[in-house]
Amino acid sequence: MSSVIGGAVDSAGNDVVAREFNERTRLLYGGNEENSSDSDGRPQFYTHTHTGSSSSTSKNNTAVTERETDPAIDSGSDDEHSDVDPDEAHSRLNEEYRGLPWTHRPSSIVLVIIFSLFAIGQSMVTASNLDVMFELICRSLYDAAPSRSLQIPIDAQEPPEFGADPRCRGPEVAALVANFTSYRTAILGILGIVATPKLASYSDRIGRKYIILWCSFCGMFADIIPFLCTSYPQYFDYRWLLVSSAIQGIGGSLMTVQVLNSSYVADCIPPSLRAKSLAMLDSCLFGSIAIGPVIGSLILSTYRSLPKLYMVSIGFYVTNIVLTALFLVESRPLKARRMSQVQYDTDLEQVMSNATNWQQYLHKVNFLKPLALLKFDHLSDRASRRNARMLVIMASLGMEFAIAISPIIMMIAELKFKWTGVEVGYLISVFGMSRVFVLAIIFPLALRFLRSKFRVVGNGLDKVDLTMIRIGQLISIFGYSALGNAPNPKVFAIVLIIDSLAGVQIPSMKNAIIKHAPQDRIGELLGALSLVNNFSMVVGPLVFFRIFNLTVATRPQTVFEIVSLGFFCLLITSFFLSKPSPPPSPDEPHNYGSTEQPTADL
Repeated sequence: MSSVIGGAVDSAGNDVVAREFNERTRLLYGGNEENSSDSDGRPQFYTHTHTGSSSSTSKNNTAVTERETDPAIDSGSDDEHSDVDPDEAHSRLNEEYRGLPWTHRPSSIVLVIIFSLFAIGQSMVTASNLDVMFELICRSLYDAAPSRSLQIPIDAQEPPEFGADPRCRGPEVAALVANFTSYRTAILGILGIVATPKLASYSDRIGRKYIILWCSFCGMFADIIPFLCTSYPQYFDYRWLLVSSAIQGIGGSLMTVQVLNSSYVADCIPPSLRAKSLAMLDSCLFGSIAIGPVIGSLILSTYRSLPKLYMVSIGFYVTNIVLTALFLVESRPLKARRMSQVQYDTDLEQVMSNATNWQQYLHKVNFLKPLALLKFDHLSDRASRRNARMLVIMASLGMEFAIAISPIIMMIAELKFKWTGVEVGYLISVFGMSRVFVLAIIFPLALRFLRSKFRVVGNGLDKVDLTMIRIGQLISIFGYSALGNAPNPKVFAIVLIIDSLAGVQIPSMKNAIIKHAPQDRIGELLGALSLVNNFSMVVGPLVFFRIFNLTVATRPQTVFEIVSLGFFCLLITSFFLSKPSPPPSPDEPHNYGSTEQPTADL
């Protein structure tokens, strides 16, 4: 399998592949100079000059000179052009958009607006999906096939359509719903593990916008099926909901869209400003999760109809698709997409040249292949590779802790304080809005303050990101420990709101990882990271629920103390991160006015 992933070739084969790579690059971009390769067979710099034919180029009547570098060998080069501000170097990806009006440039603000429609449309029906499964399975079990859509009765005089049969909340139906829910979750998780890295890799080669549109269509069709099930239950039974989960798994999940959004931001935002935009995306996600259920409850209380709720959700998706098609500008220019395709073809030829038929088949079906990118072998500096790998481990474990403990928080609130679903729903909304306030307001202010004190590095870990990560981990240690020992509901709610401050580590961690990624494979790297997170979503809840079941009768706060200990270990791990050597050149993105030089340790 290592031969399938790594694609080991001999030095002679490397030279052949390098020459083919340079030739393809020259043909694609019209290069007139002969490219060379280093001793490792990797293509070196190439330069080409062409006269633009677009309106903006003809208007300026100038020749545009572009210089492309291989990220794996750019660091440490002695070339006179190697000491370039990484923000300016990264802006070359968007060079063809210079001179165009702002409506034709990639915009993270437009992306946030469009993504909010997607997230609201999906979160507003989350609470109702469980009720739909209960009702449809109950009707199938007791052979009660209705001829009308599922309605919510306003009073006892109305026909008993939805939720009126007490058998639908009995233990027999609940057991069937639990099994069916596990099937849907398994389908969604397995397909998400396979599809998300593939879609992220495709977005590097064909563009972010097309894959975002694909995800929007998948989300819309995933909601059309429950709409049909609730509108025509005599024709569409509960088994059709498995098809809905499958469609959502191949592209319509929030995690998949968030990976693509992060890739879009990485394309069009300089490294020194990227963390702020990533925080806006996360705040948009949490805000939509808080607002969506409220909108869904208002629709149900007004119309008393589940089909109408799904119609409104589909309307959000349609609006999202229209706005994406009309106003979202592709963040990866054509030349960047072609370079990613050339690199992909070259890597594929390296693997296939010395592989047997069986190995070639395994390479095609191997969905774990993106994990090879998380080794960060393209980084020449040993300290940078170690930092990147440690950051991936820290991000994955932190995500696993947060996902696993979330349902246990709600269960503790109901068991310890005798809360109902209404109070828990209010708590979720308050926590979501608190996280929005933290990421949209507090995080940018803290980022601005830290950038005035520390130097910002565009191609590696810096003190700004590391400080935000450590602050978030400290808050998590306190928050989860206090949640388990909260004496009353007020303290429990206040601690949970304070714990929302820990969200500052999410965009900082993601930004630090992106800085270590090759610029032509950012989407693929985020897809690989999502693959790890999907595995964590499967394993983490099983482990922590098992611990909770063993300790709930004697010491229910044990699971919170374990999570707090886990974040303490992550905090200790962060002190083993080191400054890459050699330090970045003085021409890299600098803080605003500070003259502090980078230190040897962080």
